[in-house]
Amino acid sequence: MARLDLEHQAQAQRAQVFAQLVALQAQLVGVLKSTFSATSGLVYLTSHQERLPPDQFNGIARRTLARLPQIRNIAVAPDDQVQLVYPLSGNEAVLGFRYQTRPEQWATVLRARQQRRAVLAGPVKLVQGGEGLIVREPVFLDALTPDAGPRYWGVISIVVSVAPLLKAGGLDESHPLALHLVGGDALGDSGAPIWGDARVAQQQPVRVSVEVPGGEWTLMATPQGGWPALPFWTSSYFQIGVLNSLLLAAFVVALLSRQLRLRESQQRFTEMAASIDQVFYVAAPDLSRFDYVSPAYEQMFGVPAETLLHHPRAWWDAVHPDDVNLLRSRLRGGSWLGKVQTLWRARRADGELRQLCTSAFAVKGPDGRVQRIVGVVEDVTERLQAEQALLDLNNTLDQRVRERTAELSDTLQHLRQTQHELVRSEKLAALGAMVAGVAHQLNTPLGSSLTLATALQHQLDEFESGTREGVRRSTLAGFVGWTREALVSLVRNLLHATRLVEGFKQAAADQAGSPRRSFLLDELVQEVLVTLQPLLQGQTVAVAVQQDLAPNLRLESYPGALSQVLTHLIENALLHGLQGCEAPQLRIVARRLDDCLVSLSVIDNGRGIAAEHLPRIFDPFFTTRLGQGGSGLGLHEVHKLVTGVLGGRVEVESTVGQGCCFKLTLPFEAPPMAPTEVQEVSAEAAA
Repeated sequence: MARLDLEHQAQAQRAQVFAQLVALQAQLVGVLKSTFSATSGLVYLTSHQERLPPDQFNGIARRTLARLPQIRNIAVAPDDQVQLVYPLSGNEAVLGFRYQTRPEQWATVLRARQQRRAVLAGPVKLVQGGEGLIVREPVFLDALTPDAGPRYWGVISIVVSVAPLLKAGGLDESHPLALHLVGGDALGDSGAPIWGDARVAQQQPVRVSVEVPGGEWTLMATPQGGWPALPFWTSSYFQIGVLNSLLLAAFVVALLSRQLRLRESQQRFTEMAASIDQVFYVAAPDLSRFDYVSPAYEQMFGVPAETLLHHPRAWWDAVHPDDVNLLRSRLRGGSWLGKVQTLWRARRADGELRQLCTSAFAVKGPDGRVQRIVGVVEDVTERLQAEQALLDLNNTLDQRVRERTAELSDTLQHLRQTQHELVRSEKLAALGAMVAGVAHQLNTPLGSSLTLATALQHQLDEFESGTREGVRRSTLAGFVGWTREALVSLVRNLLHATRLVEGFKQAAADQAGSPRRSFLLDELVQEVLVTLQPLLQGQTVAVAVQQDLAPNLRLESYPGALSQVLTHLIENALLHGLQGCEAPQLRIVARRLDDCLVSLSVIDNGRGIAAEHLPRIFDPFFTTRLGQGGSGLGLHEVHKLVTGVLGGRVEVESTVGQGCCFKLTLPFEAPPMAPTEVQEVSAEAAA
């Protein structure tokens, strides 16, 4: 009897520890599910739209981390290469990372891909400090053909800090039980320790399984300090041969003390069960008898919990008729015990239909047979409704995206047409300016030539009239000398006009989209300045142009494209920077950077560009003179020609009130273009 008494006490204490451990398990499972399911929405969206826009991903990830602070980061890796990560700060090095390069991470990705479900890895040491768990969930897309299987898209991962996660799940050093959690990499009892006192595993602990992605953890518990050791000789039955009266007194005292402890334990258990929203129950294996039902039963089913204690049939009366066979088959086969959850419907006393989820755990006796079951019932109606609403939203998302795409396509076509018209207008205006420059430059030598020719004709008439009366030697010598000087000046002016015409022809050929050829940079700059001379002199105050060009900079490139770039930059400076400037200056500087690159800068001392406008000046249609003649396409054309045809890059530096500098970095040899590209550039320039 002493042995039986000690065993009974041990069983009662183990039952008490088990009840506390089950409640802790329910809390931990809820936190794990809400945390590890953070990738489900992203996986669902990706599997339906095949692409996750960064803005949409950042919005979802930001809300998820705000709701679940234990999550460190979320990463999206199509084709197993990280392309999106949130938060980006501190995780920049992760972008572009391929899991195949790290065997320990690649093994987890392969396991998730093969099992086609989320898997858990860890705990692992995090670079940012602390320990973390990594959940990887694969994404599969619909098959391209009916005969093919789902297509593997990639993997979505979350990194969770271990300490905050477990603390939120109730695992705390101040817990009245001594706890130990094992199952690293979701391997259950065979996994590595995760948290708690490792000595608990050596003290015959109470164990429960905790479901995690890709496996399970095992949670163990003993009382603080271990199970109390009760030596056999302390039993009153052992001492019956010494003193029967003391044996009887000791037995009565032990019995009363045990009953008091049991009542206190029952009271604590009742208070704990009443504090949770889920229904907690203890029942016979076939649900023919309920030993305990938590007070939450009344809130969930609309009837007092005592009804189920006295009338176990009330359980089956509340089950929806279509789900009765499902529950009975699970009950007979025992398949609803352990970590498998069962979803079923129940009707409350007021007629409302609710969606419920049941998890049950077996309590076995010494013979290994199930003596009773301990279960938890959770109301998941609102959660399922939210999931269905999200599913309905996603079903209509594709149609809305197609409609919006069609609208954007029409708008883009209209913008492209408008852009072509504006470019054509600007180039016609530039042609007019160049024609004016030709007329202005040729007017001076041709005018001088006309004046000299007229004077020469007048002198010839006078000389001819003087010959009728005789010609003196001095008169003849003076006429010949004056005629010689006039002819020299006339020839000089005509040669100057000829050189101007040749320069204009070369500039016009370049502007019309000349093919790739070898040319000197300083000569090209001079030709551009000649064509723009009327604009430079036509300002309120003439613009002083300074040239600082290193000699012998010979480029194998496209002079037409470079001429257009210089024209745009100089016209932009005259229009935006130097308007109203008292002493406008324009500097053109060219330097050799190395054997492959040359630097060409256009610098003015004008008003400069505001800092908020600098990031957008190369965007099409961006202008600060909207409605005043500005189209916003000049600098966009500059950027397109420099980075495309010329194979270089363009940078801008500016301070308000201190001028602006456009710096071109160009290769001595431009990348060759295909014949079709050359024709397109030539046709566009000629237009």
